[in-house]
Amino acid sequence: MTPAPLCLKGLASPDLEAHWMKTLKQFGQEHQWSDLTLHQVQVVVEEWLENLLSHAKAPSCGLIATLRLEDHESTLHLTLTDNGSSFNPLAAPERSLDLDLDDLQPGGWGLHLMRKLPSSSHYERLEDHNQLVLTFKK
Repeated sequence: MTPAPLCLKGLASPDLEAHWMKTLKQFGQEHQWSDLTLHQVQVVVEEWLENLLSHAKAPSCGLIATLRLEDHESTLHLTLTDNGSSFNPLAAPERSLDLDLDDLQPGGWGLHLMRKLPSSSHYERLEDHNQLVLTFKK
């Protein structure tokens, strides 16, 4: 039997981010995820929320963030939804990893992590919402 999903929703804000990180940790511990799995999910959710806060100006325009996390036997299915402007994080330009360490610039690595940590990902614009569906192997 598949356990009940974790469903979270709220006004995108730094307080929401802190609450969601704590809630994800509790959910992961209850479902006996590995530390690596928990870390990967938290990084992706944190980066997604940071993008809403930084680029979409979420606190000032009332963006609503929604998270749905389903824990299956060998995978986790994470759906992240927001009512911001259309933005596909999977289509953003890739960062080059072929640079010397001295030439790498800080910032902009969140989208890279959001693409690389899940085992699969899919973006869709549904009516007036962005929906990002990610699968993680446990």
